[in-house]
Parts: sequence; structure tokens; C-alpha cells
Amino acid sequence: MVARFSRFRITYLISFLTGKPKTFFKHVAVLLFSATVAIFIAWLPTVLSSDNLENLYILDVLVGSVSVSLIVAIPFFISRWNLDPRSLQSVPKPLANVAVGFLISAIFSWPFLGALTWVSAWVYFRKATLPVSAATIIVVLVTLTFMLVTTRFSASLTEILFNTDRKRKLRNLIAVVLLSVLTPIVINVFNSVSKPEDAEALNELVNFVEFTPAGLPFYTLQNISNGNTYEVIFGLSLSVMMLALVSGVTISLLIRQLRSVPRPDDSSFTTLRLGWFEVLPATPTGAIGARSIIYWLKDPRYRVSLLAIPIIPFSVVAILKFAGVSTAFLSFVPLPLVLIMVAWMLHN
Repeated sequence: MVARFSRFRITYLISFLTGKPKTFFKHVAVLLFSATVAIFIAWLPTVLSSDNLENLYILDVLVGSVSVSLIVAIPFFISRWNLDPRSLQSVPKPLANVAVGFLISAIFSWPFLGALTWVSAWVYFRKATLPVSAATIIVVLVTLTFMLVTTRFSASLTEILFNTDRKRKLRNLIAVVLLSVLTPIVINVFNSVSKPEDAEALNELVNFVEFTPAGLPFYTLQNISNGNTYEVIFGLSLSVMMLALVSGVTISLLIRQLRSVPRPDDSSFTTLRLGWFEVLPATPTGAIGARSIIYWLKDPRYRVSLLAIPIIPFSVVAILKFAGVSTAFLSFVPLPLVLIMVAWMLHN
């Protein structure tokens, strides 16, 4: 069963790399870029810590927790590459066996392969401080398995909750809002690592994050490095308990999906699709907002503007920083630049 599903998934993965040459090179470029980003994120804490092991641990917990959370959230917000288990309803096997086989074969999925790339790079860059032992290997394997199960849980949850076109558009809007809110918070936290006056607050944050599902592996690996046997057993036991809990819930969701059929869209929208006009309120303000969103997403000129708005301020700050401008001054540069660019592009 697992071998059959694995072959099916491998074929499904390869299908993204077939088609016209333009499509092939586009998908290969996206995969190479994703792998590069994963390796860069694993390497970044070793550079920012400046060989300070305490700062390296803090950055590993923070960056690692954010990375695990992003890997888990990708299938929830980007469902195009999710494989729907309902396509296996005709398999003449017990539903529990189909669900377990489908879950295990998820090792051949893009989110898990991305997680594997990041974890492998993370272990490689920590080889000087991370002892090679059975406990280390077990923690890494449990972490990878936890990410495998939670990405499938995330995908099943989005297929159940956001099962119509209107709900999916609303989910994408929620993703944009969350990204806009959380990005400055994450940047501010990472900036606090090098500030002695923020050390106490940062330690409190790390003490909280390291006992969350995303931060627990780094807590356990740190205790392996320090030789704290009881803390290692505690962290590993807690990780296995969370893995068992999430696995049970995920298999239950898969069985539920195998017993159901996709919910059809509202009949009033089956022939006529209004896009963002369906999501926003049917008011003059809502119509103007929907029209603006459609313009920004569909018109190539607006897409170039959206791409330039984050890149140009970042480039200016990087050049000024290289030229020796103080960080206190540079902190005031990005926001006015973004506002000027947004206003000028709208004006154009």
C-alpha cells in the first residue's frame, strides 16, 4: 500500500516538471530558489551569532520555530500542490489502511522535501557544536516526522474548512493580513538579539518558545550538547507524545475525507464568477476595494510595482549600511521610501 501510494506521489511530483519548456524552467527555478532559501535560513543564525554559543541557541530557537511554523502553514495557505485523499476513495482497502499509507507516503511531497532540505542544512552547519549520537539522530528523525504529519494535518484542515472558491479567497486575504502583521514583529525580535537592554525580555520569549511544538527540538538538542540527560529524556518524551497526538488527529481527518465528497460551490455562483466581488461586501466601498485588488493582482504593471516596493528600500538600506551609515539612521529610511513609492506608483 505504502509503495503504491509512494509511486503515485512521485508521479504526481514529477508532473509539475512536465509540459512546455517555459513551464519546466519556471518550476525548476522555483524549486532551486526554495532550496536556496532553506539553506540560507539554516546558515543565517551561525553568521548573526558571531561564534557566541548563547546567541546561537537563541537564534536557533527563534529562527527554527519560525521556520517550522512556516513549513507547517504552507499547505494550509497554498493548497495547489496538495494531493486530495478523496482521489483514493476507490481503493479497495480499509479506510484506516488507506489513511496510514497516504500519510506515510507524504515523504514524497514538496513541503516535506523542503523541510528535509532545511533540517539537513541545519545539521550540517551545526556539526561543530552538535554531537553525533543516537539521541541527536532520534530527535532529528522525530522532528522530521512531526513536520511530515503536521503538514498533512494542515492540508486536510484547509480542504475541510475552505472547501469553496469564496472561502479560499477569504483564506488568502487572511494570509496577507497575518504576513503584514507578523513580519515587523519577527524583524524587531531578531534585532533585539544584539541589544543588552533587551536580553531579559528575549530570554523570557525563548523560555516560552522552546516548550512549544516548534521550539522543543532545539531545546532537546541544546540539552544533548550540554549533557543534560533528564532534560533530553523529558524533551524527547514530550515530542513523541505530541507526535502521537497529532498523528491520531491527522489520521482521523484523513478517514473523514475518505468518507466524504467535496462540497459543491453555491449554485448561484456556478456559472458566473465574480472573484473578489464575492468576498467583499456588496457596497460601493466593497466594490471599489474588490476592483483595486483585482487590478493589483492581474495587471502586470501593478505586479512590477508590488515587486519593487519591498526590493528597492531593502537595496537602499543594504547599500547605505555597506557605506557605513549608522543603524539608528537607517531605521528611519524604509518606511518613507515605501510610502513615496506606493504614492508615486498609484499616481502613475
